[in-house]
Amino acid sequence: MVSQLLHSQKMEAIGTLAGGIAHDFNNALQIITGFTQLLRMDRSVSNKGQDKLATIQHACDHASEPTRQLLTFSRKKIVNWRRST
Repeated sequence: MVSQLLHSQKMEAIGTLAGGIAHDFNNALQIITGFTQLLRMDRSVSNKGQDKLATIQHACDHASEPTRQLLTFSRKKIVNWRRST
């Protein structure tokens, strides 16, 4: 019973840590994405520059998936306690 409680507490702590890291990383991705989109709207940016910005945007889009998965993991409540009778 005690080991199950300790395991549950550890998993909750991991979820909290994962959520915090995911939020911080997501904030950075949002800033990068926002500035990339602003620069892509700037018509003075060369075609080569536009291609590089598209690559940055693609990388941000790709990096957002594991971030979303971490946030999903951190929101799950682990309630699997069994009462011994």
